[in-house]
Amino acid sequence: SMHWTTADTVRVAEYWRKVPETIELAYMEDGSTINLSEITDEQRMFLPPPVSVREHKTHRLEMYMVTGNQVLSGPHTWPGRLIPIVPVIGGEWPLENRTYRYGAIRFAREPQQLYNYYRTATAEAIALAPKAPYVATPTQIAKFKGMWDNAARTNTPYLLYEPDPSVPGGKPQREHPPELPAALVQEAQIASDDMKATTGIYDSALGAKSNETSGVAIGRRQLESDTAQYHFIDNVKRSLEYAGRVLVEIIPKIYDNERVIRLQGEDDSEEFVTINKVIMSEYGMPIVINDLSAATFDVRVAVGKSYTSKRQEAADSMMAFMTAYPPSAPLIGDLVAKNLD
Repeated sequence: SMHWTTADTVRVAEYWRKVPETIELAYMEDGSTINLSEITDEQRMFLPPPVSVREHKTHRLEMYMVTGNQVLSGPHTWPGRLIPIVPVIGGEWPLENRTYRYGAIRFAREPQQLYNYYRTATAEAIALAPKAPYVATPTQIAKFKGMWDNAARTNTPYLLYEPDPSVPGGKPQREHPPELPAALVQEAQIASDDMKATTGIYDSALGAKSNETSGVAIGRRQLESDTAQYHFIDNVKRSLEYAGRVLVEIIPKIYDNERVIRLQGEDDSEEFVTINKVIMSEYGMPIVINDLSAATFDVRVAVGKSYTSKRQEAADSMMAFMTAYPPSAPLIGDLVAKNLD
């Protein structure tokens, strides 16, 4: 229980498990498949005789709310077959007895620590460096000691001194402080470059000015960093796809009555659609419009540019085409205006 409780907190967790079960599937004459385990005996009486019936081994999901020494509630039945826990995993190294996982910045940790150390050492060296003092004899400053004591505190326009014949030059001399070690600045720069090398993300990918001049060249430079980090983006895509499958599996079971849902298009346009709406046909039979339970859904995730970026690129391409072929301007001018901001 040492991992479940502290002096001030108690850990409460969801515990999911798969419970094996066997269901009956009926193959009907129209090619459809019906789960006989989900319908009542009265509903079976109105079904046409199936072509064949077979048993299918599957599972159901149950969730318990637990703490370190007891079950707080449950079992709570989940209507789907996929556990609704969506991990987003970075990189993975399978080892003999465990799997080592890492993120995009894991291997930049040591260069970051070195960078912090050298920047701190630089600030410390500057702070501890003595202010440029004067070297003088008592004879030179004895009469004006108050002025010299406040020289570093006030913006004094002049400093008086008494010439001392025993001192070459006859006036106080300023001693320059020790120079800042160049190695500290150099090592901090090396650590900064190491962070960029380990992550594959350089200044140009973050928008800093480099030697590229055209927009295409700048885009290609940013794509190089995207390629170095692509396995992380690909794993995010896998997680999004799994989350979508979890949702489309339970949406028909949750949205089981008539309601209005909002559909959002790629261009952020909205459309409101009524689902599970029952209307009477011309023969007096009820018909369900947009019946979610009568369809099978799948999920595909595409990782790419946003609609706004694609729209702007389309406008740039069409403007370049009009420049190369001016007679096309009256024909596609409206499309260019539509894709501009």
